[in-house]
Amino acid sequence: MASPGVSGTAQFVSNMLFLAVIGVGAEWVLGPRWWLAGYAVGGVAGQATGYWLEPPGGGTSVAVLGVAALLAVAVVLGERAPSVSLMFVGYFLAAITLGLLVNFGVAIVVIVAGAWCYQFARSRRPRRADLTLVGVAVLAAAVLIVAGDHHGWAFAAGLALGPLYRLAHRRRARAQGRDGRALGLAA
Repeated sequence: MASPGVSGTAQFVSNMLFLAVIGVGAEWVLGPRWWLAGYAVGGVAGQATGYWLEPPGGGTSVAVLGVAALLAVAVVLGERAPSVSLMFVGYFLAAITLGLLVNFGVAIVVIVAGAWCYQFARSRRPRRADLTLVGVAVLAAAVLIVAGDHHGWAFAAGLALGPLYRLAHRRRARAQGRDGRALGLAA
């Protein structure tokens, strides 16, 4: 299903914008292999549920949501993500969810107000603001799943990669710790 209310050139441009902003931040945080894993898993899960639930056609939007979900997992694990990339995770899910349930006029108002609130909160308590934004994104994905939209399933598939990412994250941290001790750099 194409995003409600958006089609053709506008859909392509919005998907490329979200891919650029979320994708660059996610690759910076996750690295290219995890970025590709999130993209592939989100794309496959979104298309598969699109065939199951509704006419297919998720394309780039569902693949980007796989990357967005894995970026959210990384933030929960303590990685620092560019605030603009993290905000766009929330924007993307809010636009799809509110566009599906209400209309895009309401979605734009909520997104602008949410962006202002996020930046205000992030200036005072960055970690809490980031975790709140991730929580809102997960809630929006759950609403999409309940509403029968395949975008929610794509985000959930990206979240499902979380345990594997966490394992790799821990191994990398241990390896860096060993390397630091071997060189006499760790206390």
